[in-house]
Amino acid sequence: MKREDQFNAAEGYVELGMYQEALEELSAIPVEVDDKQTKFEIADRRLKILQQMEAWEEGAKVARAAVVELPNYSTPYLLGAYAIRRAEGVEAAFEFLVSGEHCLYMTPDFWYKKGCYYCLLGQFKEAKECVYKAMGSGDEKYDTLVEEDDDLAPLRGTWDLT
Repeated sequence: MKREDQFNAAEGYVELGMYQEALEELSAIPVEVDDKQTKFEIADRRLKILQQMEAWEEGAKVARAAVVELPNYSTPYLLGAYAIRRAEGVEAAFEFLVSGEHCLYMTPDFWYKKGCYYCLLGQFKEAKECVYKAMGSGDEKYDTLVEEDDDLAPLRGTWDLT
């Protein structure tokens, strides 16, 4: 079976809610030692599946392994931080997320998530600074998120959106 067919099969299993089978399909994909793109695609899909399964501990393990092997790929840091937050807490998630700043600093989602974690840690000034960076990206979704996201509840109504 071709690699692309295996990825498609894994996606099909996900659509059917057969997450374990999807993970098994991903595990069966052969990967060359220096094939970083395939490793990234597998890690990315595995993290998304584990998130749907709410398998936070396993997601944390996969994310940590992925950033060791693929330190310059941003997605494992973003998805991994969420799994780590659920498995280990906000402080551990924050530390993991900021360890990827070298490849995330241009990503509005990084600044938004960093702001959320700062807020949850009670560092409101830093939270606002980070969230404003995300809002300054031009993506209007952040203007809505800041007023709806429970992580930012302590700052609700304090945003200068002009």
